[in-house]
Amino acid sequence: MNNYTTGKALPLYNTTIDDSCTVNSYPNEDLFQPLGDNISVYNDGQFRTNSTAVASLSTDGYWTGGQDTPARVVFHDFSGVYTVIGADTWGHVLLLHFSVTGTRT
Repeated sequence: MNNYTTGKALPLYNTTIDDSCTVNSYPNEDLFQPLGDNISVYNDGQFRTNSTAVASLSTDGYWTGGQDTPARVVFHDFSGVYTVIGADTWGHVLLLHFSVTGTRT
């Protein structure tokens, strides 16, 4: 926990592919209800909906090289030791350390 700021982020998407979409399809603001996972979603200052905060990720690996580097773009399957860090506005930090073994089938 004392050295998590020295970690290196893994790009989970190919940084050499430009997304030219000009429409903001994501909400501008999520207001979290205290002591729970309920949120109120606002876009351009207008209330849109109430929802439950859920985060998920499905990926087969990570990318290296490309954007701002002279290295060629390479995709790597996940296998190794990882640390995931989550933080909120109030300074609470969640640290999860795990290993991934095997290959994709």
